[in-house]
Amino acid sequence: MCLGTMYMGWRMPTDMSMRLLDQYVEASGSFLDTANIYGRIGNERVGGLSEKSWASGCKSAVTAAIYSSPAKSGSSTRASSNEGGHPMQFSEVQVKGLSRCLVAASLDPKKLRFHITEVEAGNCSHAAHTHSGVEAFYMLEGHSTVEVEDECYPLGPNEAIVVDASRPHGIFNSGTTRIKYMVIIVQD
Repeated sequence: MCLGTMYMGWRMPTDMSMRLLDQYVEASGSFLDTANIYGRIGNERVGGLSEKSWASGCKSAVTAAIYSSPAKSGSSTRASSNEGGHPMQFSEVQVKGLSRCLVAASLDPKKLRFHITEVEAGNCSHAAHTHSGVEAFYMLEGHSTVEVEDECYPLGPNEAIVVDASRPHGIFNSGTTRIKYMVIIVQD
């Protein structure tokens, strides 16, 4: 379980933030999501919010930190959404199975693609195929079989497989009910 620190010291008062961190550590928490642009305390202070917490129970911690540089003078985007602006501009792209998908305008949406597909029992969405990049299948609902070359791998809900997409691969609904899965493709 991860504790997000975005509002600590910003919308959540510092004393309340310290109490929350104490409770998290007492419950064996050791994974913090931080960034130097979060709130007014920032990443550099989250770990020091409560030395009592860390000294009393947490032997080690994992911190997922995002660092951002301040916006340049005259820039139309701001480094911190906590200061009233948006950190970046987004474009809306059409994605099969999603009602809305926003992609940072500075990114190439073709490098990372994904969609959600539903397939009835006993069917497949298309024949085995190849393409460049890496492809992941993440099962949301139902039971399927993913074929990579001539090997078969069963997948159930909340399971995933990541394959070299240059090898023949495909997915088949091997269950008795409709499957719903997400495909994520990262292009070279």
